Amino acid sequence: MPVNDFDMSVDAKVSAPKATYICYGVAFRVDPRGFSNGAYYFSVCDDQQYSVMYQNDVTGDSAMLKPWTVS
Repeated sequence: MPVNDFDMSVDAKVSAPKATYICYGVAFRVDPRGFSNGAYYFSVCDDQQYSVMYQNDVTGDSAMLKPWTVS
């Protein structure tokens, strides 16, 4: 069954506390056949910026849907 909208909650833990710049990410709407058929990525970094992008590894298509933005 396709999902139109969804809410997601993620608890993340830093495993390398000495890193100077840390980002987290979630891939969603990944094709069941794999990432080569495209996926969306939500990324957020410790400098309180986030972005959303689309990437297709086969066609090479990519789009920054939401440029890095301060939250």
